[in-house]
Amino acid sequence: GKTELRFDPDKLNEYLANLDKEVGVPAGQTRIMLVDGKETARQTGESGRTIDTSAVLAAVQGHLLEGAGDNAVELPFRSTAPQIIYNESYTATQAGLQAYANDAAHRYNAAIAIQQVGGGGWSAEGRATVSMPSASTYKLYIAKMLFDKINRGETRWDDRIQDTTVSGCFDRMIIASTNACAEEWIRQFGRTNINNTLYGLGISGGTTFTHPVATHTTARDLRTFLLGVNDGSLVSGAERDRLLSSLSRHTFRQGIPAGSKGSVQDKVGFLWDYTHDAAIVHHPRGTYVMVIMTKGQSYARIAAITREVERIMYP
Repeated sequence: GKTELRFDPDKLNEYLANLDKEVGVPAGQTRIMLVDGKETARQTGESGRTIDTSAVLAAVQGHLLEGAGDNAVELPFRSTAPQIIYNESYTATQAGLQAYANDAAHRYNAAIAIQQVGGGGWSAEGRATVSMPSASTYKLYIAKMLFDKINRGETRWDDRIQDTTVSGCFDRMIIASTNACAEEWIRQFGRTNINNTLYGLGISGGTTFTHPVATHTTARDLRTFLLGVNDGSLVSGAERDRLLSSLSRHTFRQGIPAGSKGSVQDKVGFLWDYTHDAAIVHHPRGTYVMVIMTKGQSYARIAAITREVERIMYP
């Protein structure tokens, strides 16, 4: 009969993996201490060693199938780097706030914009100019367009729209956060006209109602808008009072409101895997505006970011 020699790399890999548990040396850990994003100390861990399985496989295969080398295969090792562990902390300073905004934005695929109103006037941003689907946060901009029409006498709160009044539709849009009324107003106002109006108010091109997929905005633009609502420069009078009241009465309170020690007026947005919260926060020690826009995160994550932000700003 004919003898057939077959080489099974999977079996050899399994053997080497078990052998490595006996002769290999695990790498240590290098701990890097960061304060406000800057390294302050380092504890360097020891390198380890592990069997170089690729080299062993090549040597065994060459010997068995090609007759290369002698009958002994030397067991080669390769060095393994220590695991790097970052221990991060943030001081109760604007530098600490900025470092945290940067780190949280990159760690959680988020966009963050923060501005204290009064007090120290601290501000911080992380990926705040990234344009992404706005989800329902765009309804803040539609509210501004509606208020302008009311102030020009072009519409009234008791006018009919859909199966209700303008007043009822506004509540559906802002409090219930349903879409039908907002979409009807977008149709009436015109997407390009909405863009141009917002750009005239200082909103950037990162906000657009003419994106082919979905309305887009940025954390910085939403912060700009809410700062203008808070100080009355963008929305004032009775319309401002009504908007702020509506932003405090909805039921979607699992994000910034859940993480804050203050009272919160906010607009949430959730679409696909995007989860956002844009808020005016009246903390016992000061007022601030914060926008957190995320992809692939939850409102629990937004609440956790809020808690850390307030720990830094109001220790």
